[in-house]
Amino acid sequence: MVQEAVNDQGALRTLRARAFSIASKPATLFISVIRDRLLPQGNEEQLTRRQRSTSEPGPSAIDRASISRLNRRRLRFSLPFFGNDGDDHEALQRPPLQRGEGNYGSLTSLEVESLSTGRTLGNNRLRAILDGIGLPSTSPSCFAGLDGCQALNIDIVVMGGYRGSILRSATDGRMLWVPIKVGMGWRKVELELPLNEAAEQYATDHIIPGGMLAHIGPIDIARRLLRRLRQQEELGHCRVHEFGYDWRLSGHHLSEQLERFLDSLSGRRKLVIAHSLGGLIALHAMNRRPDLFDGVLFAGTPFDGCPNILGPFRYGDDVLLNKDILNARANFTMRSSFLLLPAHQRCFVDSNTGKELPVDLFDEASWITYHLSPEVSRTHHDHGEAFDVEGQLASGGIGPGLDGHGPHQHEHISETTMKDNLAYLARILRATKRYKRECDFRDDVKYPPIAILRSASTPTVRGCRVGGRDGIRNGDYHHFITTPGDGVVAYKSADLRNMTPLTAGMCNERFPILHDQITERGHIGLLGDLSAVEECLRVLIANQS
Repeated sequence: MVQEAVNDQGALRTLRARAFSIASKPATLFISVIRDRLLPQGNEEQLTRRQRSTSEPGPSAIDRASISRLNRRRLRFSLPFFGNDGDDHEALQRPPLQRGEGNYGSLTSLEVESLSTGRTLGNNRLRAILDGIGLPSTSPSCFAGLDGCQALNIDIVVMGGYRGSILRSATDGRMLWVPIKVGMGWRKVELELPLNEAAEQYATDHIIPGGMLAHIGPIDIARRLLRRLRQQEELGHCRVHEFGYDWRLSGHHLSEQLERFLDSLSGRRKLVIAHSLGGLIALHAMNRRPDLFDGVLFAGTPFDGCPNILGPFRYGDDVLLNKDILNARANFTMRSSFLLLPAHQRCFVDSNTGKELPVDLFDEASWITYHLSPEVSRTHHDHGEAFDVEGQLASGGIGPGLDGHGPHQHEHISETTMKDNLAYLARILRATKRYKRECDFRDDVKYPPIAILRSASTPTVRGCRVGGRDGIRNGDYHHFITTPGDGVVAYKSADLRNMTPLTAGMCNERFPILHDQITERGHIGLLGDLSAVEECLRVLIANQS
């Protein structure tokens, strides 16, 4: 783990040399590409580390001087090498609100955070690289406390998040998600799902899941965690399993798969470590079959949604140099993408009035009215794509491209295709809303010990300031409103008790959280904080009956 600030090019060159020394040839190519894209010549961004805090952080918990690069980026939900980080942009101007300075009594928390000026976001991909570069651990005794598992006969199951499992071809076993050749555009991979209801049932005819995506080149996601756990497994202290799944499928489908997997581990206690989207799957399965869980660690789970997903729905994501594998159509066909939609209707603030603009993202009429996806938009109001310093897709929707490109044009969609798209959208929104409702707290469930692992050290997108409702229609997603979080999931959203209830009269604050662990890591590296994970496991194991 990198403990000190990296503040000059010399240190960055030293770090790059370290990466080359530990990487294979494909990983070396990977590092070269992403470093060149993320660190243009002359960039001397300073990265800071903060001590853990057990107090509830507010917006002041972030060092404002260390925050840079936000306004030229578009919303996205991505692993560290997807999309682009834009260059610095001029500070946002405070909206002309007619109220006294500091008089926020009539404002919502989103409206208050939208008042902050000049708040931009640091390069989270660089941070993920630095966090996961593979430097020697400073805690050689991590997980030594798991010797207590032996008497308890415990299985530990680790599952990744959105795009966090390996996908392979069902015909020849080749890796489809995500080898470097795919990211470089040297191999074409098709990840779209058919829109018909039977598509999920037959998905394994074409693509099968492998294990957890534990690392991307030298970038660690859970590789060191799994290595340490398996060392304890070799000592007979526990058994370790990876639950890989096809993260394109719906929540109901994946929840049933997890239930079957846990049911196959009969006769043993089961502790589940679930990262990001994996936590939403585990929560649903736990509500249905609490008898299959003896403890759960939720790490960076977006219980209250993640507004970043609106970007991929409208503009798609690029993977290194590949702009097709996760285009807008692909994201639209992936059922799991809809699980990340916030249910609270509070993603936009009018930059002219400072007031919230509620949008129900689970109403298909909103998707049509605001053109949230080109797949259901009959008329396209996109202003085009603003290009960052690398000349690649950067924000989407702030006028003609800065290099002279005009408005972004979508392919014409036939009436038959549009009818199918709209029918699919209505069906998947209903199913996803039902899934979220089934995740609410239940009085009749005896919940196992629960721990959450989250971060408040990185500015995280909570919403956008837009030019009225026309700004939403035009895809004007570039004036971000930030809040403390891990760079992808907001600190408050990662708390199960803050999940917006969809069941009438239900209060999710009643979820029994046994342990709330804070880390300074970013989203992609949460499970790389071995000390934090070990502390959560220690508490869960100690509370086994």
